[in-house]
Parts: sequence; structure tokens; C-alpha cells
Amino acid sequence: MLVQQSWKAYTIIICLMAYLVIAPPAASPVSAGMPMLKAQDCGDFLAKTHKTPANVNYVECRYLPDRQGKPLQATYSVSGKDAADAEAHLIKSVGLGKLRRVCCQWESKPARFKDRAGADYTISMYSGETMISSRTDWHDIPRFEILVETFTEEI
Repeated sequence: MLVQQSWKAYTIIICLMAYLVIAPPAASPVSAGMPMLKAQDCGDFLAKTHKTPANVNYVECRYLPDRQGKPLQATYSVSGKDAADAEAHLIKSVGLGKLRRVCCQWESKPARFKDRAGADYTISMYSGETMISSRTDWHDIPRFEILVETFTEEI
């Protein structure tokens, strides 16, 4: 019985390995015909896509060649007093998830959106560490950050 079970497990492993070797790769942004940006395209992605909430300030854009996909990462900041309005705008315009209190900060689940050319972006919003646990007290949080990323190569 044990030999028979081992043989079945061995057969399944061999079949999976064969599938991984033979199966065509999944469609990636490049193979799917989606445009990929280059390092020199780093900039204010929210302004470029006409999705900037009021009172949100563009801070910088960095090319991160040591990370998978070599992303471009734009950073934005918004004061705590304006964070709820920025959150509401991003929920409506890009499908950002509502911020939740997790451990010691406020954070959203990342959301994805595309620009008119079809380039993919990922967006998230979060606070720094804070003891503030009620949305009504967000005005006491000095600032929230918004990150927008896009890749320069397929992953």
C-alpha cells in the first residue's frame, strides 16, 4: 500500500514537472501588447492619468532597478486633515480599497488601474506608525503617503 501511494506521488510530481517545462508562459504585460515604461518615464503618474486628489502633493519618483520588474515608484503626501477626501477620491477614481487600521498604522489594499495607453499602475495609501485608531482623529496624523508603481520590465 505504501509503495503504491509513493508511486502515485512520484507520478504526480513527474507530470507537474513536465507541464512546467512544456506549458507556454502566461501572458505578461509585454506579450499581451501592453506598453512598458522606461526609467526616464518616472514622474507624477497621478497627474499624467488625471487622477490626482485635491491637496495631494507629488514628492518624488524613483527608478528601483534592484527590485523585481524594475519599478518606477512615485510618492505623494497628504495631510491627515485631507486624507479622508483623498481616500474617497482614489476609491472612486482608481478603486483603492478603504484604509483600515492594521497593527500600528492605517493602510489600504493595493489597487490596479491603467492609463489611456494601457500601462498598468498599482496604488496604495498608508499612514506612518500611529496610536490613532479612529478615522475621526485622522486630522491628528501629520501625513499619509500614497505610492503609485509601474514596471519597466515584465515579471
